[in-house]
Amino acid sequence: MRLKIAWATDPGLEREENEDSVMVWRNKAGLDTLIVVCDGMGGHAAGQHASSIAVKTVTKVMAEDGQEGPDVDRLKRALKQANTAVFEAAHENPDWSGMGSTMVIAAIRNGECALLNVGDSPAYLIRNREAKLISRDIVTIDLRLPDRVTVRLSAAAAQARADALKEKKPPAKKGGPA
Repeated sequence: MRLKIAWATDPGLEREENEDSVMVWRNKAGLDTLIVVCDGMGGHAAGQHASSIAVKTVTKVMAEDGQEGPDVDRLKRALKQANTAVFEAAHENPDWSGMGSTMVIAAIRNGECALLNVGDSPAYLIRNREAKLISRDIVTIDLRLPDRVTVRLSAAAAQARADALKEKKPPAKKGGPA
């Protein structure tokens, strides 16, 4: 299987600072490819620090766990440790209180891919010039994470959905008053 990987980051329309962090590994950690993409949340509350800490922690855990292959449980363990690292960093530095990060992890070996995403950062598979969304927004996740961080992720996802719904106006009904 031939695999081409591409990535780009952008601060978006609302911020001047880019809060994204990306790590792409080839032939490490018992995988053909490991892709970790994090988008920091919190702006002034150090979203860039959160995404950087999360990426570094996930890659460190994956490199040192002694396991091989794409396994969702393996990704969940790395996610849990990254979450703890971000939470502890925020606790140690009051200026970073409230920081967080979305995360997408793709682990690939021998044509098999394990994908994990938290938050509203999407993952796409592009085949024959057609993009297909292969992730879904996660509002709650099945891990025992510190309540403060879980609530923060849930609130951010809920707010993003609410904002998106506000921008979409329902179509006017035909044949009667709107």
